[in-house]
Amino acid sequence: MRKNVFALVLIIFSAPTLGFSQRLKIEALRPEFEFAGASPTFFTAAMFVSVEYPLAGDISLIGDIPFAFGELKDASVPTKDQSLGNIGAGVRLFRDNFTVEAAARLPLAKNNIAAFVGTMADIDRQEAFIPNILPLYGTIRYHADRNRFNLAPYAGVSLNFKTKSGAEGIYEVIYGFKNEDIELFILYGLEGWWKPGLVHLGATYSGRLWVSSGGSFSESLIHQLALRAKANFGKIVPGVLFRLPINDLKLDWVLGLNCEFFF
Repeated sequence: MRKNVFALVLIIFSAPTLGFSQRLKIEALRPEFEFAGASPTFFTAAMFVSVEYPLAGDISLIGDIPFAFGELKDASVPTKDQSLGNIGAGVRLFRDNFTVEAAARLPLAKNNIAAFVGTMADIDRQEAFIPNILPLYGTIRYHADRNRFNLAPYAGVSLNFKTKSGAEGIYEVIYGFKNEDIELFILYGLEGWWKPGLVHLGATYSGRLWVSSGGSFSESLIHQLALRAKANFGKIVPGVLFRLPINDLKLDWVLGLNCEFFF
């Protein structure tokens, strides 16, 4: 398994230098939260390295490598950890202003505080860090361009198959993650951008509904709002985001830095 993972990582990182990659994106997300009286240190963060390869026509191969590391300060027990997340791979189809994605993740994440940091960092990609699951997910996004404005509503589903029965850990305590064989989530949101020139300003409203939670409708919902900015230099597009919870009581905020490279 380790050899296969290493080979996949090597392919993803080397593809841009070989001329096969259309897009490479590197993201760092730093969440602020409090858990049992402890909070993250300054350099605690989750990272994603994402790539997109053109295959044929409007179809591209997509993949990402998630990684989380960090430490909680004022914790009663040592909490310094790092974890490779659940590596993802799939396909993306773009046609007539619609983008459709379908992908899966390998169950590689560890059950530690670093993985918990990863689940807090990104509402749409929590499955990248939840241990002992095999996630299958898909999304559809519509792009509406109006002069200098762009709107993109999206919706999707995430189906998580348990790979280890009876596994208990931090996710049962925080999220009430049950020992069910299959968990179903619905993802949805709206992203918008204003593009007056070199600098683009945007915002994203994200929602997540845990359909199989067994709780009430309101208890199974999480909503967050992100403010974004990026500078479009053509081949290189650096960006920043600041995300705030709307009804997520576990998270205070998320600060993110990212950069896209086009080849």
